[in-house]
Amino acid sequence: MIQKILILIIIALFIPIGIHLNNNPTQKIPFPYSLPTYKNQDITAPIVIVGDRMAKKLYNFKDEIVNTISVNLSKPIDLQSMAYSTEGLHRTLQRLRTLKKFPKVIIYTGASQEEWEYRFITNETPTILKNFKNYENPKLQTLLILFPVLSKFIFQKVKKIDLPYEVILDPNEYSEFELFKRIEVHYKLFKHELNELIKLAREKNSILIMMTTPINPSVKPKKVCNKSVSPDVTKKLREVIKLVKQKDFKSAYERAKILHYLAMGNAKVQYIYSRIARKLGKKQEAKYALNLSSSYDCKRWRTNGVYNTLIRKAAQSEDVFLHDFDNYIAANWDKNITFFDEVYPQNIFYERTSRALGKLIKKLLNL
Repeated sequence: MIQKILILIIIALFIPIGIHLNNNPTQKIPFPYSLPTYKNQDITAPIVIVGDRMAKKLYNFKDEIVNTISVNLSKPIDLQSMAYSTEGLHRTLQRLRTLKKFPKVIIYTGASQEEWEYRFITNETPTILKNFKNYENPKLQTLLILFPVLSKFIFQKVKKIDLPYEVILDPNEYSEFELFKRIEVHYKLFKHELNELIKLAREKNSILIMMTTPINPSVKPKKVCNKSVSPDVTKKLREVIKLVKQKDFKSAYERAKILHYLAMGNAKVQYIYSRIARKLGKKQEAKYALNLSSSYDCKRWRTNGVYNTLIRKAAQSEDVFLHDFDNYIAANWDKNITFFDEVYPQNIFYERTSRALGKLIKKLLNL
């Protein structure tokens, strides 16, 4: 009788574990979405440009890249595009995985539409972040490599979004609390997607060149987060703007610099500070403030300083070739009108960048 009771107790204890194992999938990385299946893409060119709208724009200057590489070659080299507007890096990765044959060189430029698609549930953000915290533990990563089934225990179950074949722009309105939580997850996802891009290129013996995305310094933030606004900040900002209108830039700079530290999360404060610092030739300060302004813009419509920093860090830590297009444009702020519109730099900078990429690729391929 006692043995039967013990057996029943043991079974009762293991039932929840069994249910958990059955419901929680084995997964290499705890991404909170499932990707659609794309048809195999037949890429024959040795060079491919991938990414979002920034990649589509760069592809318009393919002739500059090709002509630079093809100097002294008997036959011009070919270059193809796998760029899709509105698609984040997660979809770029999925498209690359469908390739029958990998190119010798992959140029990635994007990070300007990472938050456009609805790909995780807001209420799941604490669990998503906890799962990634566990994943980033080196000891647990080793265990996952050796015993993938342990992911069923290491990661908590998340209700995943099954992404459709075509991108559906996120139609939801979020409170600022929800938005900040989602932004944190988006950065985390992008960081690990970048790592996957680097790993994939290495596995396929492809040379990866990553690019940062330029941020237009003349575009005001679309939306200032309410949390960063206060009567005192508003009053002090008005005083700064008044001094700018009076062309007293020195006094405006001193006050704006103080306000810059008092209201770090206020996109408008950082934008005004950036403009004043730029006017006085303080480029480094202007660039730093611009990155803050773009990062704290509560209308998530373009890239920002955080995405560019993640690209730079990944390139540096993983020894990947980086073309810092953002810093190149910033270095030319005062030499020319740098942007064609809110998003894209002037064609002349694309032409120069394309030639620079061509020279780099020619050297890397020993052509």
